[in-house]
Amino acid sequence: MVERLDGVYHARNARGRALGTFDDLDSARYEIGGRSLEAPVASYGLVTKLLWGVNAVAVVIALGLAVMLFR
Repeated sequence: MVERLDGVYHARNARGRALGTFDDLDSARYEIGGRSLEAPVASYGLVTKLLWGVNAVAVVIALGLAVMLFR
């Protein structure tokens, strides 16, 4: 749980144990294992590169099959 009190964020675990006080919500959520409010750009970049690679291989295979078919 994260609660805001007196302009700071207090993080607590599921049993109510205090985990710390933070100036911003993202830091408090990170401490309890929650997600950041910002998108994880790095992981999206890796997935995007992987999918582009798979598509490129599929195109090369399709072109090779088309060439073999029309010979």
